[in-house]
Formats: sequence, C-alpha cells, structure tokens
Amino acid sequence: MTDQTTPPAPGWYADPYREAPLRWWDGTQWTPQVSGPPAGTPAAFGVAARRPLAQETPVYTVWIWLVVLLPLVSILLLLVTNPFSGYAHFMQTMETSARPSPQDFLQIYSPAFLIDVLVGWLLYAAMIVFAWLDYRELGRRGVERPFHWAWSFLSSAVYVIGRSVIVRHVAPRRGLVPIWVLIAVLGVSFIVTGTLVAELTASIVRDLPRPGVGA
Repeated sequence: MTDQTTPPAPGWYADPYREAPLRWWDGTQWTPQVSGPPAGTPAAFGVAARRPLAQETPVYTVWIWLVVLLPLVSILLLLVTNPFSGYAHFMQTMETSARPSPQDFLQIYSPAFLIDVLVGWLLYAAMIVFAWLDYRELGRRGVERPFHWAWSFLSSAVYVIGRSVIVRHVAPRRGLVPIWVLIAVLGVSFIVTGTLVAELTASIVRDLPRPGVGA
C-alpha cells in the first residue's frame, strides 16, 4: 500500500517563486494570483503615512515654547554683563604696552565672559532636555513618529523647524507658530549682538593712536 500525502487546502501562502509576498494555492497547484506588491519594489519597503491628529488635539506644548524662548536668556545676559569689555581692555593694553604680559592676555577672559560661557552651556543642555520633553509629549498626544529630539544637538532651530513641519503634516493649517516666534527671537539676538560688537569696535578704533598726534 502506497502512502499518499494530502495537499494543503486552498488558500494564500508564501510565494515559492518570491515574486510577491503571497500566492494563491488552489488545492492542486500554484495559480498566477498574487497578493501585495511585487517583492523588491519600493512599495514593499515604504513607510506608512502618519495618521492626522484630531482637530481638538493641541499641537503646542510648554516645552516647545521654552525651546523657542530660551535664547532670550542669553540676550538678557549679554546686556547685563557685556562680556566683550575684557577684549576692549586687552586691545587698549596692547596699544600702550610694548611687551604684553600673560596677565594682559587673560584680560580677555573676564568674569563676565566666563559667566556667559558657563550659562550658555547650561542653556544648551536645558534646550536639549526641553526638546526631549516636547518629543515625548507629542507622542502621548498621538503624533506618530514625531521629529526626533536628538536633532536639537545641532541647534534649537533645526529641532523647531523639523518639529513644525511634521506637526503641520498631521494637523493641517497648524504647527508653524514656533518657527515665526523663533525667527523673531533670533532677530532680536542678532540686533543685540551686532550692537555690542559695533560698540566694541568703535571703542577700539577710538583708542587707537592717530598719526601726528604727540609728535
């Protein structure tokens, strides 16, 4: 007596020819019917689109506003400490001293300058933490694959722009306000920094010896 193997029941099975994910077995043979895109096509490896957010879901968090407004702290610190004053004193010393001492060079690193550097690094670390908290909160609110917080290591602008683009995609006509606020903050920063540098330059030029004076 010869044993006979019962063939599989009709249904979808993994395509033995590897031309598609599934192929129809009619109970006796493989048919031309396949399911899914052809194997190896870009569609087989595509990333699913993000689901849109409900209209009532808020897209702004307290953390994104902290990321955007944090540079204002640096601007205020510049106005209070004026860290460029040490450089101005150094340049004046260079004009009056034939052989500047090491202590003269250290004038550049005034207490105000060192304070500004330290606070700048603290603000940078705080910005990264706030970006992570914002990223986590967006995920909790239903945003699929939010812009990753690690991009904030490059700059706050990179994170704010990337985050706003994705939020705009899942919540049409919303999500771009942080970009405009950041542009305004950076504009104020450039104005304040430019003013201080201009004052420093004018102070240095004013103290330069003029030809013919005292001859």
